[in-house]
Amino acid sequence: MWGRFWTRYPSAAFACCLLGAPHAVIARDESGLLDARAVLSDIAQVESPQGKSSLSPARVLVEDIRKYRTTSSTLTPEVAANTWIELYDRTVELTAVPGKGAVEYDPDVRAPLGINSVIAALPPPSAWPTLLAAVKKRSSGPGADIRSQTLVLLGEVLVGDRQATDAQLHAIEAAIRNLDPANRIVPRDQLAETRHALVKLYGSPAEIASQSKKTCGKPRRRHPTRTGIQLSRSLIW
Repeated sequence: MWGRFWTRYPSAAFACCLLGAPHAVIARDESGLLDARAVLSDIAQVESPQGKSSLSPARVLVEDIRKYRTTSSTLTPEVAANTWIELYDRTVELTAVPGKGAVEYDPDVRAPLGINSVIAALPPPSAWPTLLAAVKKRSSGPGADIRSQTLVLLGEVLVGDRQATDAQLHAIEAAIRNLDPANRIVPRDQLAETRHALVKLYGSPAEIASQSKKTCGKPRRRHPTRTGIQLSRSLIW
């Protein structure tokens, strides 16, 4: 299933490499449009009340993400995008500090719950422009940070806007320069990995060769909390 998706949509494959549940019955509001919270609420009701109440927040999130993967194509673009963002926020909240809280396994990605889980649950391409508009709005609001900027980068890559992608990379680079020196190292390295992956996706043969020369033989800093699946998280942090 996932192999065919990545082959058909290479930009989503880049997001994943950078960055069997039944369909739930989905409720609609009076206007006939789906609401993100209603979707998640109805997904939760698929579980038996006894079983759901005994699960940890992380386990509930894994199940919600897995069910969203099977239902996102039935949602309007607005609701599909907003529901994905809410799942992303919950994932960040539960996994922001490595080693804290229960570790839950996501069988669909064959890895612990993390950013990979929500990347593998991206809404269908019809929702990508709406997703980009939503994360752009978030990135300009109060409390916006580099993480919100990387979501915009994800959206730009998904819709295939190379010029906007390049502009967003420069915006992230500027935001990193404004961090305290001690906090710049990891995001700076992640940005370098992202640029390298983007050159492979968009670059000319000359650009690819140039990037290879820059990185060949160059020692890489490795943060102790980064895992073997870091490449699939290099687009959104």
